[in-house]
Amino acid sequence: MKNTSLTALGGIITALSLFFLFLTGMILNTTYLFPVLAAVLLLIILEEAPVKWAWFIYVAVSALSLFIVTDKEAAIMYVFVFGYYPMLKQLTERRFHKPVAWLIKLLTYNGMVVLAYLLIIYVFLIPVDGLDTFGKWSPLILLALMNAVLLLYDYLIKVLTGLYQKKYAKRIHNLFKR
Repeated sequence: MKNTSLTALGGIITALSLFFLFLTGMILNTTYLFPVLAAVLLLIILEEAPVKWAWFIYVAVSALSLFIVTDKEAAIMYVFVFGYYPMLKQLTERRFHKPVAWLIKLLTYNGMVVLAYLLIIYVFLIPVDGLDTFGKWSPLILLALMNAVLLLYDYLIKVLTGLYQKKYAKRIHNLFKR
């Protein structure tokens, strides 16, 4: 694809990602769903362009979301937990054996989840519902649940990448090749 086509596609993906993140302020209980959907859009760029394009879009969406998205927790979830993960997955799975790739993904993801929640609680002063439900074990239970989310998210990325390659890649490529 030409740079002009990639720029147009990147602009569309950036706008759609911001739209999904913006919806978190309008639709209740979507703080985790829409950041995942916004990040999944990066799969299109990862298939059509060099990985640096996906990083540029991720940075643009991250910066803009912190300013315009009303649900700051959703914006932080995109920036620190879900947004970078498609690129991390691609990078680790191409360069390392499966166990090493999973170790890197798990360590990075868990570190970013902890950082995200520290920012949410202590910088943005957003109360996290249910954080005290299980007493002193609540943070560990939340981290375990987030690791279950990681497994589902990783699988979702794999399935959607295959679906895109089989059904939609040719359409997108034809649409933007002019």
